[in-house]
Amino acid sequence: MNKHETVLHGEFTVNRDNEYVIAFLTSPKKIAPCLPDLIEWKQHNDTKFQAVFRVDIGGVVEYISRLRSKTVIEIKKKQANEIIYEFRGEIARAPFSGTIRLDVIPLGNNRSKIRWQASINLGKALRLLNKFIDTEKTIQRIVNKVVDSIVRCIEEQ
Repeated sequence: MNKHETVLHGEFTVNRDNEYVIAFLTSPKKIAPCLPDLIEWKQHNDTKFQAVFRVDIGGVVEYISRLRSKTVIEIKKKQANEIIYEFRGEIARAPFSGTIRLDVIPLGNNRSKIRWQASINLGKALRLLNKFIDTEKTIQRIVNKVVDSIVRCIEEQ
C-alpha cells in the first residue's frame, strides 16, 4: 500500500447461490445498472464498461455536490470464486484509480458470502480536498452506498 492509497474491506451475505452471484458480478449488463447515482453507461466488451456517475463529496461548496465522475471499469480476473476489477476515472478532471477484489464463498441453502477489498488511489488534486473534508470518510460512504445497491440488485433480479 502506498501512502496515497485508501484500503477498505468488508463482507456481506446475499440470498443467492454462488453460481448466480459470480455470473451477476462478472456481467457488465447486470452490474452497471445497479451502481448508485448512475447517469449513463456504455459497454465496451464482455469485461469492460464506462460509466458516468453523479458524485456528492459535499460539505464544502454547494456545486461540489453536482460533480460527475467518468469511470472505466474492467473485470481483470475471474478465477474460481475470485473476481478482480480495475477502475480508472476522473472527477472534475482530477484522476483516481483502484482495484476491487471479491471472493465469493458458498454458504449453502441458496446463500453466498462476498468478501471484498477495495484499494483506491486518489490523484493529487483529489487528495487536496483533505484540507476541507475527510476524504476517507467520504470514500467509505460512497463504497457503502455501492455495496448496499449491489446487494439489493443481486437479491431482487
